[in-house]
Amino acid sequence: RLRSVLSQGLVYPAREGWNIGDDVTEELGITKYEPPVPTSMNGEVYAAGYERCVRYDIENFKRYPEVLEPGEEVVFTEKLHGTWCQLGVLPESLASEHGRLVVTSKGLGAKGLAFLPEAEANATNLYLRVARALDIVARVGERDVPIFILGEVFGAGVQDLSYGANAGKDDTLGFRVFDVYEGSPGQGRYLDDAELEAFCEQHALERVPVLYRGPFSREVMSQWTDG
Repeated sequence: RLRSVLSQGLVYPAREGWNIGDDVTEELGITKYEPPVPTSMNGEVYAAGYERCVRYDIENFKRYPEVLEPGEEVVFTEKLHGTWCQLGVLPESLASEHGRLVVTSKGLGAKGLAFLPEAEANATNLYLRVARALDIVARVGERDVPIFILGEVFGAGVQDLSYGANAGKDDTLGFRVFDVYEGSPGQGRYLDDAELEAFCEQHALERVPVLYRGPFSREVMSQWTDG
């Protein structure tokens, strides 16, 4: 935001010698802003490996405006303003020396890294606190294949929207599931809407709010998005 107004670009006069397509970021001294990470989101990590971490990303709908066709069945869910979290529960056959639980953030998971559950330095780690507060390993139970619960951690102290939750205490942390991946990364699959609903109900996990289920149309999309 520039002077409190959202900006997605700037118009700047071209300098002599510049041509269309030139990369001038270094000449202008432009760097990517990386917001400071709260201490509670840092922690001691270990190389869990890509077979124990889900790499996850979603591209902007605006890049693929024709990907959904009118009449196609869709589900719109709310995008909570928090921080991405993976709670992975492995079968004993795939457990590492650090156990069956694999907890990581979006950035670390993309590198195959996870937080050390037993590290003293991670006692206040936000992501591990979520896993402990939910007692997620006991809640999911024994399984034949890995299960990766992907959700948003939120509350005061995480982002500027708290939704009435508070990340300062374990019993007031906010966590909502938006996806579940079953199987080893790259070899399994994401649960569909009905399966995800049943999974959350079975394991007493709260899901991100569903805004709409039904046939897709431009009118429906405009109702729940910015266009």
